[in-house]
Amino acid sequence: MSPHRSNSGRRRIAGPFHLLLLAVLLALAALATAAGPAPPPWAVDPEDPGEDLPPAGRSLFDFLVTVQHGGERVYDVPFPFAALVSRVEQELGGKADPQPFERVLIPLGRSLQRNAAAPHFFRAPRAVLAVTGDASRQGVPLLKDRLYMGYQETAAILEVISYNETAGRFEFQVVRDYRPGGQPRVLYASRALCTACHQNAAPIFARQVWDETNANPKIAGLLRDEKRDFYGFPIDLGPDAPYAVQAAADRANRFALDQRLWREGCAAAREQAPRCRAALFTAALQYRLGSRFDENRLTPFAPRIKERFPRGLAVPDPDLPNRDPFAGDVSGPRQASVPGSLTPEQTTLLGGVVLHSSIPAVFEPLNPRPPLETWSLDGGFERLVSGLAAFLAESDVRDLDARLFAAGSAPAAPRRRLAADCHLVARRGASGETDRLKLDCQGDFTLQGRIYLAGGRVTGGEIEKVTIGGATELADLAVQAGEPAAGGIHLALLQKGSALRARRPNGDAVEGLDLTWRDSGGAAQNGRAELTFLSDFAAVDRAIETLVRSTAAGESDAFADRPFRRSALVPALLAQLGAAPATPPREAGMPQAMLDVLGGGAGPEAAEAERLAARFQEPALRTFFRYCATCHATGQSSPPNFLHGEPAEVRGQLAQCAERIYFRLGMWQLPREDRPKTAMPPVHALRRLHLEPVEWPENPDLLLLRQHAADLLRTQTGAAPRLEELKARGYENLRGCLPVR
Repeated sequence: MSPHRSNSGRRRIAGPFHLLLLAVLLALAALATAAGPAPPPWAVDPEDPGEDLPPAGRSLFDFLVTVQHGGERVYDVPFPFAALVSRVEQELGGKADPQPFERVLIPLGRSLQRNAAAPHFFRAPRAVLAVTGDASRQGVPLLKDRLYMGYQETAAILEVISYNETAGRFEFQVVRDYRPGGQPRVLYASRALCTACHQNAAPIFARQVWDETNANPKIAGLLRDEKRDFYGFPIDLGPDAPYAVQAAADRANRFALDQRLWREGCAAAREQAPRCRAALFTAALQYRLGSRFDENRLTPFAPRIKERFPRGLAVPDPDLPNRDPFAGDVSGPRQASVPGSLTPEQTTLLGGVVLHSSIPAVFEPLNPRPPLETWSLDGGFERLVSGLAAFLAESDVRDLDARLFAAGSAPAAPRRRLAADCHLVARRGASGETDRLKLDCQGDFTLQGRIYLAGGRVTGGEIEKVTIGGATELADLAVQAGEPAAGGIHLALLQKGSALRARRPNGDAVEGLDLTWRDSGGAAQNGRAELTFLSDFAAVDRAIETLVRSTAAGESDAFADRPFRRSALVPALLAQLGAAPATPPREAGMPQAMLDVLGGGAGPEAAEAERLAARFQEPALRTFFRYCATCHATGQSSPPNFLHGEPAEVRGQLAQCAERIYFRLGMWQLPREDRPKTAMPPVHALRRLHLEPVEWPENPDLLLLRQHAADLLRTQTGAAPRLEELKARGYENLRGCLPVR
C-alpha cells in the first residue's frame, strides 16, 4: 500500500481545505477556552425526578401509619392532625426535652395549597411539622431530618416528604380525604410535579427571618384573634422553631450527595468498591464516636473518586428567599373578602395582605436556584464522612461505644500507656483545701486542663486538648466526677455534649487519666499523669473485614452497590460484636404503593400526555400538552388544571385562562430581572425536554403557544393583547383560571 493512502484507500491530501478545517477547529477550541470550564454536574439531576413509586423499599411515613390487621399491614392514619402528631411523638420515645420535632404555622405561604383556605387564611393556616431530633430509644427508625408533614385543613390534604432508606431517596406523598368522617388515602405523588419546586428532591424552606411563619408577630397576632386551637401548635413562636426546620432541610439536602458518593464514588474503585465503602463506613463510625477519623484509610481511593467526579458535584440549594406577605406588590387585586368577625383595624390589615398576596417571581419556588455549594474531594474526606455519619442514630453510637469499651477494658485486654510530667497550680478555698487544679503536662503527650475538687473528691473538670506526636488528638473533654484512687486520682474522660468515651481519631478509647502529685502546701506543685488507651476499636475492624468478605462472596449486601442503609449496616456490625440479631422494618406485607393518578392529583406521564394530546387536531393544543401537562393536566386546581378534562372542557379552560397564560408565556420575552412572575414553561421543564432556556424565547413552539393564547384573547376582546397593558393591570387582576368542577 502506498504510504500516501489511508487504510480506507483514500489519498491523504494536504491542501487549503485541511488548513481551513484546522483553523475552524482551533477557533472552536479558543471559543471553548474563552467560555470557561464546564460547570460541575448536579448532585441531584433536576431533569430526572425518578420513578413516582418507590423503586425499592417504602417511605418512613408508610411504616409510621400502617398497623398489623388480619395478617397484613394496612394504612391507619390518625385523625385529627393532633393525633398524628401524637403518634410521631410516641414513635420518638414520648414527650422529651428538647422536643424532637418543630412546628410552624404558615397562613400565607408558597405551597400548592397556598390558596386553599382563601379568604380565611388565618382560620385554617398550613401547619408544618419537621422531625429535628433523634429517638431516645433503640429499635426506632431514624426520623431525624427524614420526616416532614404539611397539613391544609380546608383542602383536607396532608402532604408528606419522608425518607426511603432502601432506595436512598426522599418520597413525596399525599394523604387525601383527610377530614372528619373521611377515609384517608395514602398516595405517592408525581415527582415531576413536586421537584419543580423541590429541585433537590428533598425538603425546602425559607431563609431567615421566616416572615411567612408565625414567628412574624403580625401573623401570630392574626392567628391568635381567630381564638381557636391549631392542632396543638403554639401560636406565639420565636425564631428558634423555623430556624430548626430550615436547618433540618439543609441537612436533608446533603443526603443525595452522600448517597451518590457512597455508590458511584466507590464504584469507580471497581473490584475494590466494597473495601472503599467499608473504609467510608469505618470512618463514619470513628467520626460519630469521636468527631475525628483516620483519613489514611481513605487515601488509596481518592484518585478513583476524583477521576469519577473531576469537576466535583453541585449541591442544590433548599433555601427559598424570605418573603414577608405584608410587603406585597401594589399591583394586587382591588377587592378581597375577609372574615366579618374581625375588627375594622384587623379587616384593613388582612384585606391588605390578601390584596397583595401575589408571589413575585423573585420569591417563586419554581425559579432555578444556583448551587448552595460545590463539593470537591480537594478539601479532603471530612465533608463526605460527616455526611455519612449523619445516617447513624444516637442509639447506634451509644450502643457501639458501650460495647467496645466494655470488651476493651477487660483485665486481659491490650492497653497502651503514655506518661507525662505535670505542672499543677492549685487554688485553695476558704477551708484551706484545694478546690481546683490547673494542669499543664509535657512528655509522651501534652495536656492542658483543670479539675475541680471538694473534700478530696473530684466533682468535675475539663481537658482543653491532648496532643500526641505533634497532632491534637483529643479536645474539649469533660472530666467525670469520681473518688480518689490510691496514691492519686483516676479520671474518666468523656466527650462534652454526647457523654461518649473520649476516643482517638482511630477510634480507640481513653480508659482513663491517672494523676498523682505531692501536695507541698504551695500553689505550684509537680505531678505526673498517665493516659491509658484501649485497643477496643480493633473489634470493629475485624467485624467490618468479615462483612467485606461476605459481600464479596455474595452472602451479604452490606457493602454492595446499594444505598447507605443504617438498617442493614448497623445490625450486621453489632451482630458481629455479639449483639442479638435485629429485625429491621420489612416491606413485605405492606399495603400496595398507589400513585396519585390523573384525576387525583398527578400529571400524566409522557406517553399518557401524548395520548391525551392526540384527541386534538390543533397543533397548538398538542403543544400545550407536551410542555404543560405535568403540572396543568392534574385533578387538582393548584396549579391551574386547564388541561384536565374532556376536549370541550380543555378548550373552554384555555379560553378562560388565556390572559394569564399569555402573560406567563410572555415573561420569556423579558430579561429575568424584569419579570414580575416566573416564566412558563419553567426552566426545569425545558431542560427535561433537552431544551436550553437561552434559546427558548425564539423557539417555534413557544411562538405557537403565545399565538394561540393571543388568538383566544383577540376573539374575546376584538383586539390583539399587549403584554405591557397586562403588566400594568397586574397579574393578580387578570381573569382567574377556573378550578376543576
